Amino acid sequence: MNSETRTSSALAPGSRVTDFEIERVVGSGGFGITYSAFDTKLQRQVALKEFYPRDLARRGSDSTTVKPTHESVETEFRYGLDRFLSEAQVLAQFRHPNIVHVHGFVEAHGTAYLVMDFEHGTSLASAVSRQGPLEGPEVESIMRPILEGLRTVHGQQYLHRDIKPENIILREDRTGVLLDFGAARRALEHRNLGMTIMFTPGYAPFEQYSTTEKQGPWTDIYATGATMFFCLVGHPPPLATDRVANLDANRPDPVVDTLKSLAPTHDLRLLRSIHWMMKPKSADRPQRIEQVLRVLRGEHITGRKVDTNTRRINQAAARGPETESSRPTARPTTDSDTIPGRETLSVISEETIASA
Repeated sequence: MNSETRTSSALAPGSRVTDFEIERVVGSGGFGITYSAFDTKLQRQVALKEFYPRDLARRGSDSTTVKPTHESVETEFRYGLDRFLSEAQVLAQFRHPNIVHVHGFVEAHGTAYLVMDFEHGTSLASAVSRQGPLEGPEVESIMRPILEGLRTVHGQQYLHRDIKPENIILREDRTGVLLDFGAARRALEHRNLGMTIMFTPGYAPFEQYSTTEKQGPWTDIYATGATMFFCLVGHPPPLATDRVANLDANRPDPVVDTLKSLAPTHDLRLLRSIHWMMKPKSADRPQRIEQVLRVLRGEHITGRKVDTNTRRINQAAARGPETESSRPTARPTTDSDTIPGRETLSVISEETIASA
């Protein structure tokens, strides 16, 4: 957490929240503000996440107290605050080196604050923007531990719902840690349909654009695959809604086209994993994290047919970098296809998901 974000709604540096002294804002969104703070009792730096739903809250005349914007939304504000406190109790149970550790919470100034480890480093988004796309092995070394942490989170029937490069801190040792869980946000969105539904275009799957589509581990899996896509290419994926529109109109999927272009120089095991994780329709994706981890570990999943998009990726890898002389000689691909010089992975297709 090292990129400062300014917001007029935030507490000023030097403000006190019980035993914590606010240092600066490190992030803000539609449902909360995160600060760097100093724990005066334990003499350490921490991160405080304040419950501050932008559509429902305002500061009092003292510039510190948080109040509902109007008495008509007080019930929704209190409901969201209760969910925020419940979220703290759940998150405090998680112990994983790649998931931000929540120590507890404090209630003050008419709202509540999560007390978390302060993670030193830079966001994955900033790192990629600064140095350019990452190599496949580094993408795996950063993201596989985060997937393992998510498996722990999902095991407690809990979802993240906003995985993206900005919510992953890259520590100095190049390990990643996932921040900013959003159960209170999702609860408020369901309760009050007049509120702005918050998600990040490019990383949010199609079901997050709807108030009726079911969300589950597959929702986080899409966003994690989209984050891996960003790491490899240096820019966000296209909108999920655009991809579904292309699919319905029988037009090419730009995600598949990009993976196809990477195939001659990247590990197919990684590209096929991302392709599977980012299937536009939720039922076509891995339904649990362990399925993704099995593929990344190189455990083969045998399919009964090759779908069109997977065939295109396979054929691109088989050709190698395109030249005028090599373009006409692409060979067909089968379930047992072997790419010379590459680790072999059996084709992932819709028929294989249930058995993975």
